[in-house]
Amino acid sequence: MNEKSKRKPPAFQLYVAEFLQGTAMMSNEEVGIYIRLLCHAWDREGLPNDDTILCRLVGEPIGHPDGSLHSRFPVVLKKFYEDDDGALRNSRQETYRSEMRQRRQKLRENSKKGGEMNRLRIKAESLASQKAIQKGSQEGSQNTSQEGSQKGSQKGAALTLNSITIASEDFAEVSRDVLGHMNRALRDSKCPTSFKLNNHRRELIYECVKESGGDIEGVKQAITRMVSKWAGTKYAEALNPDSFFRPEKFIRYYEHRSFMVGNEDEEAPALRARVEAITSKFIDPGTGSFESEHRNSDGSLKPEAKEELETLKSQLKKC
Repeated sequence: MNEKSKRKPPAFQLYVAEFLQGTAMMSNEEVGIYIRLLCHAWDREGLPNDDTILCRLVGEPIGHPDGSLHSRFPVVLKKFYEDDDGALRNSRQETYRSEMRQRRQKLRENSKKGGEMNRLRIKAESLASQKAIQKGSQEGSQNTSQEGSQKGSQKGAALTLNSITIASEDFAEVSRDVLGHMNRALRDSKCPTSFKLNNHRRELIYECVKESGGDIEGVKQAITRMVSKWAGTKYAEALNPDSFFRPEKFIRYYEHRSFMVGNEDEEAPALRARVEAITSKFIDPGTGSFESEHRNSDGSLKPEAKEELETLKSQLKKC
């Protein structure tokens, strides 16, 4: 297996409700061909726009008397567009592929930041311990030296990352502060739950702070947003810190923290309303189509809508 194939994502996310709605008007045969083409498109990063190859991929006879695969199954092939390189691709699938690549790149970058932060923490603790030992030796007292060494090892030094100063004590205080913020946000949202800090939660929060590069205020902002969004809904169970602070989940909450409710910039509510208008989906129950001002029939955003959405998100981040 070569290096490229190792890096290729082995699976894509299937949104069941949307898939059922999008295929509501298809026959069982059309659904079977559609899902096989989706799988091949994911694995091959696109489909060859060649009827012979497409027929082989879905197990259909070549040279069918009723015509090509496109003419026999137009409902299915309309789900794929011809890209600049001539390959056929599904809009929703390619959007997900792009988001996955960006998420993986973000995780790699944050992982590097976390490793560097840990290296600096260990170095700072070591230097602090050495200074304490030297101070004790200079005073000529072994007891003082031992006491200084212990204090140096326990207290450590301060690290400054992203303009946030964090004491190098395995983030025990930081974890307590972050969880306390979550409990306060839950109480403000009329959720009676008050979570206690244990070793497992301390480690989870520690990893999340590392993933954010030490951006504690950004972590708190992400918590506030998700609590205001989920409290009192069927998603409230996800606000349990044992699940909420799993790094692979939390990084998504952190990346979208700018869209939190309560942004003081007077322009933000209008921007958020426009984002909501673009991202909202409408379905024609008669045809099973998502086609609207901003979406194609398969539910994917139109290019101009996607471009406007990116602009709006950039503006919101500045609010």
